[in-house]
Amino acid sequence: MTDARRPPLRWRALPGALLAACLLAVPTLAQDLPTGPQAAISTYGEAPKYAPGFTHYDYVNPDAPKGGTLRLSAFGTFDSLNDMIVKGNPAVGLGLLYDSLLSGNSDELTTYYCVVCETIEVAPDRSWSLFKMRRDAKFHDGVPITAHDVVFTFNALMEKGAPRFRARFGSITKAEALDDYTVKFTIAPDNTVPEMPILAGIFPILPEHYWKTRDFTAITLEPPLGSSAYRVKSIDAGRSITYERVPDFWGKDLPFYSGLQNWGEIRYDYYRDPSVMQEALKGGLIDYQQITSSADWSSGFDIPAVRDGRLKLEAIPNKDPAGFVGFWMNTRHKPFDDVRVREGLTQLYDFETARKTIHYNLYQRITSYFPNSDWAATGLPEGKELELLEPFKDRLPPEVFTKPFTLPVTRGDGNIRTNLRRALDLFAEAGWQVKDGKLVSSAGEQMHFEIMFVSPNLEKVINAFAVNLKRAGIDATVRLMDTPGYVRRMDAHDYDMVYLGIRSMVPAGVPMLSLWSSATADTEGEENFVGSKNPVIDALLEDAVGARTLEDNQAAAKALDRVLLYSYFVIPTYFDDTYRIAYWNRLGRPATPPRYGLPVMDTWWVDPALDAALKR
Repeated sequence: MTDARRPPLRWRALPGALLAACLLAVPTLAQDLPTGPQAAISTYGEAPKYAPGFTHYDYVNPDAPKGGTLRLSAFGTFDSLNDMIVKGNPAVGLGLLYDSLLSGNSDELTTYYCVVCETIEVAPDRSWSLFKMRRDAKFHDGVPITAHDVVFTFNALMEKGAPRFRARFGSITKAEALDDYTVKFTIAPDNTVPEMPILAGIFPILPEHYWKTRDFTAITLEPPLGSSAYRVKSIDAGRSITYERVPDFWGKDLPFYSGLQNWGEIRYDYYRDPSVMQEALKGGLIDYQQITSSADWSSGFDIPAVRDGRLKLEAIPNKDPAGFVGFWMNTRHKPFDDVRVREGLTQLYDFETARKTIHYNLYQRITSYFPNSDWAATGLPEGKELELLEPFKDRLPPEVFTKPFTLPVTRGDGNIRTNLRRALDLFAEAGWQVKDGKLVSSAGEQMHFEIMFVSPNLEKVINAFAVNLKRAGIDATVRLMDTPGYVRRMDAHDYDMVYLGIRSMVPAGVPMLSLWSSATADTEGEENFVGSKNPVIDALLEDAVGARTLEDNQAAAKALDRVLLYSYFVIPTYFDDTYRIAYWNRLGRPATPPRYGLPVMDTWWVDPALDAALKR
């Protein structure tokens, strides 16, 4: 199974929305790995929590009933069932279809267990990894999953897949089938990513016999052949997709699946209006939803179904590393190529007033690219973090070493006079002056840019920011996009400023290369949203990705965080340190929660007694 907690970074799956449940990134490798074949492997050398012979994860109910339908919602539309290429807007849930050699779980950040493989073996010098595969693993048509399918998939992703795959697996020089059930990955001698031998086992395995008669690069609505617990049952193009549980799924008796995949069907209905989506939830057309609108949570559920307990609301505090959300500035476009302009614009976002007037005092300010985690930079750099920064002292702002980074603060009454003065001073340093109420360049052109977003729920947040921009004499156009147009422009890096959320990047690993590396800045489809081309950032990325210990990874992440913050690429907004969920009282869930995340789709179930009572 592909790890639903740790998918590849796909911004398009999170179009402009506040991340309420932030998925976790694939972490980086550690010190010495155990020698010989292993059934599980931990990237920082820890002993896996679940020893050989375990029967199920602690956070599942192994006796959960199977069956019933989970009805979920999705925003926008879709036109493709292939989420591994740049083209198209893929449907949600496609990760349900495929298995991978290794998979993680929701109790551990840095441990992976053999699923399609029986064992993984890594060379002492990490120059290769070897996977022995299960002989009973099969695709949904009964054809065995072999090493040849793994090799085919790897080559297809590297040659024809989205750029993120080349960024992630670029240090793997060869995948080869030593026999039908043994696959070996060879790692480049100059590889600087210690985790690469493990990453080789974390991608969905595609059936070669299916794809050899089809164009892998084409947008398609033909349900693809998979191998995991679910397959596509039906689609209504652009409007809904339904997955059904495979009754003879090959892995159903493995401990990795015990108590998981309990739904007989999972159906996603698409909505283009968040308010309509909310009404569908209240009307019983949707079973479960995370509530990301503070207004909806605070005042949108005064209805009989909530008062009598049929529709339940729960606020569940969490300590999960949070996602990062804000106004991302494209430095490929003027005026964002000047850091003084970016810092000045940061002065004009009034979080304190927005928290009171828009967010019902619910959310917390994001002050790091690694919110709510031990990877966030705090205070002044010291220890290993300082050691990493010192060689670049002449290329970094002095404040990096002398002043803890802070974001502008207001009184929360809408008065931003002090911040506005600071912003105008910064704009003046960059050659912009206010004349006749307009912020103009030396050539007399008014500062103008477009703020692009895709979720109507965010309109108040963005409009409030636009009002403050106007106070500074800036002409900002606010543009709500439809999903296909948004996807096209994001892929082409054709935007000025975009309101965007990404999942958590903790621990700091390979996925961050796509976001910040100079090598990804000019490639269409890459996720370097701001166009970062900074050798210092590149070096710190190497330090983070190449870290051999958790301590080193955290030190590198803090150094990188500090440099990114002082680069003012993004105006950070807010995160929620609480899961706010609404669900109909027909769903059951395990008594023990996982350490990370809220895996509703994996571990919950339809409770027959509650379902019958609700229907009465």
